[in-house]
Amino acid sequence: MRPSHYAVHLTLDLEAGTFRGEVAIDLALARTQTAIELHAADLTIDKAELTAGGSAQTVTTVPHPKRETVALRL
Repeated sequence: MRPSHYAVHLTLDLEAGTFRGEVAIDLALARTQTAIELHAADLTIDKAELTAGGSAQTVTTVPHPKRETVALRL
């Protein structure tokens, strides 16, 4: 699995020391996957979607705090 493009949009709240944002990642998968694991140290993910062939579906997020990652279950 290799990312080929990232699009990131952040909204900063400097007074609160927080941010919200959206990230779109284009991936090329060499084989079928049941999950994609991403770095997510100290992040809360409200919603994740997978878009393939023009169709979007919401995926389940499974945090792994000890590894500082989140798995997106497809």
